Amino acid sequence: MWRVKVCGLTRAEDAIFAAQHGAEALGFVLEPKSPRFLNDHELPALVRASNVSIPLIGVFAKYESEYLLPGFDAYQGEGTAPSEISSWIPVFRPKPQDSVQDWIKATEGWSVALLDPFHEFLGGGTGQQLDLGRSAEFVREFSGKVILAGGINAGNVANLIKTVKPWGVDASSGLETSPGVKSTALVERYIGEALSAFG
Repeated sequence: MWRVKVCGLTRAEDAIFAAQHGAEALGFVLEPKSPRFLNDHELPALVRASNVSIPLIGVFAKYESEYLLPGFDAYQGEGTAPSEISSWIPVFRPKPQDSVQDWIKATEGWSVALLDPFHEFLGGGTGQQLDLGRSAEFVREFSGKVILAGGINAGNVANLIKTVKPWGVDASSGLETSPGVKSTALVERYIGEALSAFG
């Protein structure tokens, strides 16, 4: 399982840059309502053609089979895996009123949970951040690996890793100049800070 992921990629050059600078996974959004929606069906193949060997992850807010594209190593989205997908990373978005024990109950039986802030209308990429104390408690009590997402950027990733102690981190909007367009400086710094914090 990867520890440092760059998500919301829409351009091959950004994906290749991230891979060359130490990213351990790359995420591409397959949710049509997202401003980072991947409408270039050739992009996974273009990235692979540049000898990128790290996992390519297709990302759903809520899974819709009509947007399932080939060329990915795994997919992630809310809840348990759809029957047609063998490699699935479940996303958990706790509601603000839920207790950490509610979080544990909702993810019972999961071996991995990608923890992302709840938003009434959007399924990720909001730039919002989870409560760090509750997130850290969840990491301590959850039986599997927790990937932390939400509001992560180059300036705060090291502190988030130190405070929450997740297995991995996943950043998207905090690395951009505009939705889906990454800043190479921010991507490089984020990856370096995260890898250093994980040790």
